[in-house]
Amino acid sequence: MDKKTMIVIAVVAVVAVAGIAAYFVMSGNGGGDSDDDGKLVGKILKESEYPSKSSRLWVYGNANEDDKLDNSDVTYLEGIISGKNKATVLADANADGNIDSKDVAYVKSIINAKANTKLAVYYVDNYHQISAVHWPVNSIAIGFSSGAYLADLTGLVDKVGMVDDTILKKNWYKINDKYGTLPSFGWEEEPDLENVLEYKIDVYVPGYCYTITDKDTRKFFEGTSTDCMYMNTCDKDGGGDDSAKEDIDRSIVMFAFLLQGDMDRTYEYLAWHDEVLSDIQKAVANITEADKVPYIMFRTSPQYDKDGIYTIAGKGNTCTYHGEFAKALVPGQNLELKDVYNELDEDAIYEIVRKYAKDGQMYIIYNENDGLRQDKQLIPGIKSIAEMMKNSGVTIKYLGMARETCNSGLYLAETAFYLNMLYPECSGDIDYKEIFDYYYEHFVTKDLSDIIDMDHFFLEEIPN
Repeated sequence: MDKKTMIVIAVVAVVAVAGIAAYFVMSGNGGGDSDDDGKLVGKILKESEYPSKSSRLWVYGNANEDDKLDNSDVTYLEGIISGKNKATVLADANADGNIDSKDVAYVKSIINAKANTKLAVYYVDNYHQISAVHWPVNSIAIGFSSGAYLADLTGLVDKVGMVDDTILKKNWYKINDKYGTLPSFGWEEEPDLENVLEYKIDVYVPGYCYTITDKDTRKFFEGTSTDCMYMNTCDKDGGGDDSAKEDIDRSIVMFAFLLQGDMDRTYEYLAWHDEVLSDIQKAVANITEADKVPYIMFRTSPQYDKDGIYTIAGKGNTCTYHGEFAKALVPGQNLELKDVYNELDEDAIYEIVRKYAKDGQMYIIYNENDGLRQDKQLIPGIKSIAEMMKNSGVTIKYLGMARETCNSGLYLAETAFYLNMLYPECSGDIDYKEIFDYYYEHFVTKDLSDIIDMDHFFLEEIPN
C-alpha cells in the first residue's frame, strides 16, 4: 500500500467516524426519541405489504394514504387507535412495527416540523425498502437528467451541493445556472462516495437505480451523516426483475416532501399531471386489443453501434409503460423482450417486427441521447435503422424521441406523442408539443427557449 493510498484511507476513516457520531446524535440510534423508532428500516416489503398504490406519498405518517401528510392523518390515525378506521401500512409513523399513541405524536412532529427541526422521516423507496431521511435537509447531491429536472421542478436547487458528471458534461447543467458551478461526485455508475462525505452532503440521491452499485452504495452510507435516497424517475439498469419500477408522479411528490422542497409548486405539477394523464386515458378508453397499434423501440442504431447487435427496449423500461398508458401494443412487454434492454441481431429484430406487424405495418421509435444532451442525434440514427430494416418485408413508420423525455415530468409529452402519432383520430385537443412547452414554461425556472429545439426531442418522420 503506497503512502497516498494510506492518507486517503485515513481521511475517509476520520470522516466516517465523525459521520457516525453525527448520525447517532441526530437520530437517537433509531431516528426518534425511542429506541424502537425506525426499527423497520431496512425491511423490504412484499407486494402484499405495499401501501395503497393510489397514493403518491409513501411516507410513514400518511395514515389515510392519500397524497398529503396533514392534520387529516392525525384524525384518521386516532380513528385507527379507537377502532373506528381500518389500519393502514403508513399509519405506523415512527416505523416501529406498532400503531399506537406514539404514532399520533410522531405525525404531529412531522406536520409541525420547522426548518431546523431534527427528525427522522420514514418512507418506502423505489426498491420497496423501508428507509429514512433525517431532517433538516440542507444539502443534496443529484445525478442524471432526472435529478437535474426534479430539483428544479420541486424547488430544491438552493439545496443542491453536488451533481454528477452527466449533468456537468452532458448539457443538463443548462437547466439551472447553479448546476454548472458545483463540484461533481463523478459518473453515476462509479460515484466518488468519499467525496460526497467530504462535502458534508445530507442526502445523496442517485439519478437512477443501478443494481450493480446500489447495494454497495447503501451500505457505504450506513452509519454516516449522509442518507442515501432511492427515489428516482427513470428505469433501472436492466437487472431483469421489476423491483425498481418507478412511478414518476409518486417519485416527484416524495422527492419534494422528503427533501423539504416547495410542496405548493409540486402539487401544482401534480394537479396538471393528473389532468393531462386523465385526458389521455379518456382519449384511448375505447381502443380495444384488436385496435392497438404496435411499436418497437430501438435504443441503439447502426449509425453509432456498428457491431451488428442493437438494443431494443423491453419489459420494465419506462418507455414501454408510458406507451401502454396510451394503449399502444408494445412487444417489449412480452417474453420476446423480457429484459429492460435487449441486445438482438438483425435477424432477431426482423422476426419480432414481422410477428407483431399489423396489416403489414409497424412503428419503430428510435430512443437516443438527444434532447439537451445531444450526444447522438436522432436523424442520422433513424436513417441508419431505416436502411437496416428495408428488407424486413414490413412497411415501417419511423419516429424519434430523446431519452430524457421519459425520465422526468416530461414523460407526459412522451405519452401524448404516442397518442398523437399512433391514434391521431383519438387525440382531440391533446397536443404533445403544447404539453412539452407548458412543462418548460411552468416547471423549469430558467428560460430555455433559446436552446430547446423540438427536433432534438421528437421526430414525427425522417426528414428528406
